Amino acid sequence: MGHPVTDALLELVLTEWGPGAVLCWDADGTLIGSASGFQRMLGLDEGKDADVEAIWSMIRERCTPDPGDLASAFVDISDREVALIDREPLGPRQLRLSLRHLASPGDLTVLLARDLTERQGSRDGRVENELLSAERERQERALRDSEQRARALLEAMPDLMFRLDRQGVYLDYKAAREDLAVQHLDSLIGLRVRALTPAPFADLIEAKIAETLQTGRLQRFEFRLEIPERGMRDWEARMVPSGLNEVTATVRDVTEQKADAARLHRLSQVVEQSSDAILLTDARFRIDYLNPAFETLFGWTLDELRGSLPDVLNAEPDAETHQQSIYSRLRAGEPVCAEVLNRRKDGSLFHCRYWASPLHDDQGAVVGYMGSQQDISARVQAQQALSASETRYRLLAEHSSDLISKHSSDGTFLYVSPSCRTLLGYAPEELVGRSPYDLFHEDDLDAIRASHETVLSSKSVDRVEYRMRRHNGDWVWLETNSHLVDDPEDAQGYVILAQSRDVTEAHQLRRAMVQSQKMEAIGRLTGGIAHDFNNILGSVLGFAELARLRNAGIDTKLDGYLEQIDIAGKRARNLVRQLLVFSRGESTVAAHPVALAPVVKEILKMLRPMLPANLGVRFEGDSEALIVKIAPLHLQQMLLNLVLNARDAMPGGGDIAVLLRETLAGGECAVSRECFNGRWIELSVTDQGKGIPDEHRELLFQPFFTTKGVGEGSGMGLAVIAGLMRSYRGHILLSSRVGEGSHFRLLLPPAEATAQ
Repeated sequence: MGHPVTDALLELVLTEWGPGAVLCWDADGTLIGSASGFQRMLGLDEGKDADVEAIWSMIRERCTPDPGDLASAFVDISDREVALIDREPLGPRQLRLSLRHLASPGDLTVLLARDLTERQGSRDGRVENELLSAERERQERALRDSEQRARALLEAMPDLMFRLDRQGVYLDYKAAREDLAVQHLDSLIGLRVRALTPAPFADLIEAKIAETLQTGRLQRFEFRLEIPERGMRDWEARMVPSGLNEVTATVRDVTEQKADAARLHRLSQVVEQSSDAILLTDARFRIDYLNPAFETLFGWTLDELRGSLPDVLNAEPDAETHQQSIYSRLRAGEPVCAEVLNRRKDGSLFHCRYWASPLHDDQGAVVGYMGSQQDISARVQAQQALSASETRYRLLAEHSSDLISKHSSDGTFLYVSPSCRTLLGYAPEELVGRSPYDLFHEDDLDAIRASHETVLSSKSVDRVEYRMRRHNGDWVWLETNSHLVDDPEDAQGYVILAQSRDVTEAHQLRRAMVQSQKMEAIGRLTGGIAHDFNNILGSVLGFAELARLRNAGIDTKLDGYLEQIDIAGKRARNLVRQLLVFSRGESTVAAHPVALAPVVKEILKMLRPMLPANLGVRFEGDSEALIVKIAPLHLQQMLLNLVLNARDAMPGGGDIAVLLRETLAGGECAVSRECFNGRWIELSVTDQGKGIPDEHRELLFQPFFTTKGVGEGSGMGLAVIAGLMRSYRGHILLSSRVGEGSHFRLLLPPAEATAQ
């Protein structure tokens, strides 16, 4: 009869209070169970259901004399003896009734009945003794069984158990040695708590024993006690009265539980105090927790959102699809991290970065989900502003005629604006990843490297001019301003920004101006010298002529000397005339439209005897329509100088090519350094000689510059050509490579008049 746990508790009462019949009920008066034939001992009907009040009434009916209200009587006493009327088969009985309250487990009341009857001279003593003996044997057997079950139950319980008397003396206990504060003793029974433990702990236990016995109620309390080799431990105790002057206490080690609770509390504090907005949902995504930061950020309280789906927060254009995608990924056990547009309670929108992941119990089952969100509106707005700024600057860069480029620290192109197509002839993708040093003119590398180092070391803007090779091989002059800027996306944290402008024309104009000033200065010098020298030379030749007339052939030897003076003087006068041609140009009064082809052929025919047999002259251009306004003598003088220079450049022989044609040409004039373009009549001379080194090109057309030996040339040939070309508003183009020969192109403006 009754629940197994209740049976065990009732049997524990029998074990501790002695043999008897037991009846138990809870605080509501509901019968829980009975043991050892309670109804049979009192002569009650065992098959009849009854509540506590009915039991008290039936006991009163069986008593003689009438004991009165037994339930009220037990308020002041715990034991009472009653006499039962004679009823077969047991006859009259003398019983002791004991009432006990058990606070654990639950709030239970136990009524114990013990038989005190002496059976002397019974009418049927033998039968009665047999019945009593059988009943006693049955009760003892039941007692042993219940005691065994109670012991097994106690052993299976993890809690420590102690029985203590009013003075704190151990009456019994269930505890392993390693759980005790005193481990060197074989037994605690008979020893006082105060003799074995620190005074504060003993004070606590004695006070709790007194309070338990006084109130008769369950006492719950916690304490800390150090256990050898385990350190200070936290304990939870429950103490109930188990007799008139004794208590029973169950003690449980809650150190790990308190540590877990402390960790849980810390975690809850972290969540509560986190600046991130955190929400928790159940396994169906229904909101059941919001931290304060969430309520502050979104404006909703937990009461307003409890049980709702987080969909109400999503303000994306495709919010439903977006939210279902999140749910699907979370159901699959996948953490989700993304940026999303959210909605506050007041309807305002803001950008948020969120993380969401499943929550699992100890068995790994999903019990809910957690989401953490951060307001990134400021960052998104900054990114949008930056993106708009980048778009504006990219538009400027992509539509600027200047070349805008971004470089790594070693100069490698990281970005090139589209203007590189016009400026350099390359597509942007052809330059990205390349080093610009592959395209720089070797003469400018030192200046470029110095500027590069300045930018890296000082982070200041630096300007440099240099030549860069275009896709077609031509050189373009660039002026570049570059500086260092921070770039968090770059591995080194910075890049070089450069703005490059085509200054080829300006550079050529500067060179032309410098060349013009230089040639003007040289012209003034040579003109002044020639003028003075011409005056001196006139006196020398005049006096030589007077001396010849005075001698009149008398002294033939003297006549020979005077003849040599005259020859040298005339040669000097011709040199002076060439200097004057260079410095002031030649008079073009004798110039008239001339068909060049016949004149050129005639000049070449005249030059043939002056050339060695191993040197050939090839002429191209028989068109009679090529007409230039020029004095034939000047044309002869220029062609003669070019052909003779070509002859001297090829001492081992070869071919000289003379070309006459009409052409469209442009470039930088080798004499004036001016840039020009247009339609010209070209007279060019090409040799296969030694070529002209770069360092000589700036000096070629200056008076007296020559690479020939002493006495082999005056150095005035090209200077005269330069002077004559200036007079006829023409230009000279020169191309030459050492070891491959030279190509001189004389470009003269065509004449419209009829040739004479």
